[in-house]
Amino acid sequence: MYDQDSFFTLGVLGQLGLLAISVSMLIITTWAVMRIRAFWFTKLVIALIGFYLFVWLSPQIYYTYYLFIFDGLPFPNVIRRPPTPGAIFHLMTFTSHHSLSAHGLGILSWGLIIAGQLPDLLRKCRNAAN
Repeated sequence: MYDQDSFFTLGVLGQLGLLAISVSMLIITTWAVMRIRAFWFTKLVIALIGFYLFVWLSPQIYYTYYLFIFDGLPFPNVIRRPPTPGAIFHLMTFTSHHSLSAHGLGILSWGLIIAGQLPDLLRKCRNAAN
């Protein structure tokens, strides 16, 4: 399924660097969503906004990484118009194009939703156990 994915055109060090950047951005985004103290619905909205911003803005971070590993790339702004709600829906439901990036974003969307609710769920479990 992922045989033609651009990730596999990178060397091992390029792949490891890309994974490190992706995991770092995932941790930072998840941490930010988990830090919000609000009503559950507000947390849901914030998780969706965080995902939306990630989808919209992260291509510039990835492109900046590619500038370091590929010689001769121009330095444009690769951030385009914000994604449409339909594009976000397709990423979240895994009905977008079939690539590691699209499926990773789908997993991220649900992970952020869960991460936003997790502190409250853990607190409720601890209180119920006491």
